[in-house]
Amino acid sequence: MILNSHSLALCVSIKMLGPGGLTVEVKVIDGSSGFVHFTHEDFYMEVEGVHVTLGMKQKNVGKWMKLSRDLDVDFSKGMKKINQVTKIVSVTLHGKGFLDNMTLATSAHNENLLHAADWLLGNQDAKGGWPTSTAMRTAEIQMPPNWYSAMGQGQAMSALVRAYNLTGDRKYLVAAERALYLFTLGSEEGGVRARFMGQLDWYEEYPTVPTSSFVLNGFIFSMMGLYDVMKTSKGKPQHLAQKLWDSGMKSLKFMLGMYDTGAGTLYDLRHVINHEPPNRARWDYHRTHIALIHEMAIVDGDPIFWDAWARWKRYLKGSRSKVNEDYGDIPL
Repeated sequence: MILNSHSLALCVSIKMLGPGGLTVEVKVIDGSSGFVHFTHEDFYMEVEGVHVTLGMKQKNVGKWMKLSRDLDVDFSKGMKKINQVTKIVSVTLHGKGFLDNMTLATSAHNENLLHAADWLLGNQDAKGGWPTSTAMRTAEIQMPPNWYSAMGQGQAMSALVRAYNLTGDRKYLVAAERALYLFTLGSEEGGVRARFMGQLDWYEEYPTVPTSSFVLNGFIFSMMGLYDVMKTSKGKPQHLAQKLWDSGMKSLKFMLGMYDTGAGTLYDLRHVINHEPPNRARWDYHRTHIALIHEMAIVDGDPIFWDAWARWKRYLKGSRSKVNEDYGDIPL
């Protein structure tokens, strides 16, 4: 099917009856052609030359699937260069199958949101969570498969609340409310809550035991999810979200200064808990910290957040906190 469209968001329903898939030819910014393939493979992405292949899972052969894809994003990820695609040239179906409701648009934000929300509905477990199926193993963190992340929970809750606001369908809000449960369980219980110095609640991106890492960005992402539920729900779920939010906000205000080096920010507090060398945040993470603390300043208004936001922005330009005064040699 020849399209030659400068609208780069493709929405289509596809049902393959066997091997095959969908190929989209795109025109790249340098005038050459590229290709994005959707096939029933179990990998996420494979790249060979100018061919980017995305897997739709073998288990979905014979089932209707909805695709809402930004072709520039898909192709640019494969090429590891941004803003590569200028137009969609053609769409081709390979093998036996069906296409339905194919549309092109300049964006497909709502469609992507609802597809993500529907996936979250279909994959939420009995604890109200979305376990990570792969193990997490680094030099510092060791977690077996099926662990929960407060960051993942918070982002899922935010997506579900937005799907509810868009559609008015309560199933999305109910799922977001169910996700609160894991915030009430400690890491040692399989939940996502740690306690700093045994007193302050912290929602862990990586809920390790017996010690925690207290990652800053993951905590604030989880707080955003709590905020969305708190401001949208009613009754017991709203009260629980409020309680979790208030407890987390108390911790953030008390602990925020621990992440400030006077020249940048720290990713976590392992140097405090485990006596490891400080884990300085890369500049991209530092920028993330700036954006996240700005959100906290907007929703809470406490000057501690506004001051940190302004100071952390100055660090990007080389600003440093002052050093203690040098009085020279003082006679004893």
